[in-house]
Formats: sequence, C-alpha cells, structure tokens
Amino acid sequence: MINSKNFMQNLHDLNPNFSLKVSLDTSIAHMKRENEKAIDLFCLLGLLPGGITESDLTVVWGNEEWVVLSEHLRNASLLVDKVETQNIISSG
Repeated sequence: MINSKNFMQNLHDLNPNFSLKVSLDTSIAHMKRENEKAIDLFCLLGLLPGGITESDLTVVWGNEEWVVLSEHLRNASLLVDKVETQNIISSG
C-alpha cells in the first residue's frame, strides 16, 4: 500500500494522522505475522490505558512469557516503558 502510486499522490490530501495510522497498521500486521502472541500482549496492554506494573502483568498474563513478548513489541516500537516509582508497561 505504501509503495502504490495512488497512495503517494493522495497522501497530502489526507488527514495528518493518516500516516501514523498506516505506520501503526503496518507494524501491527507485521508483528501479527511474526509473533501473534506478542499482539495478544499488545491488545491486553491496550485495555490498560494507565499501564501495569511488571509484577501485576506476570499475575494477569499467568507467567513470565510476557517478558520475551514485550521485547518483540519494543523492537517494533509498539511498546514503551514509563519510569516512575515502579516500572509501568504501556502500549504505545
């Protein structure tokens, strides 16, 4: 889609947030193909707008598998850490 001629011609006529949406949609689609469980974690974190502590996430996720999955999301810039009094994990 990004490489299509029509997309590039119409890009300037669209909402300024459109490029962000395309970028996010592309990143999510790629991650879904690469690691669907990471997208499950991304969706869970999206339900928690204030984020979640690491220890609480282990309880909610049921194990520490989320740690590896979160690295995949960080590498795709879909996840950020908020540094406060506790580490808060939040979708991106």
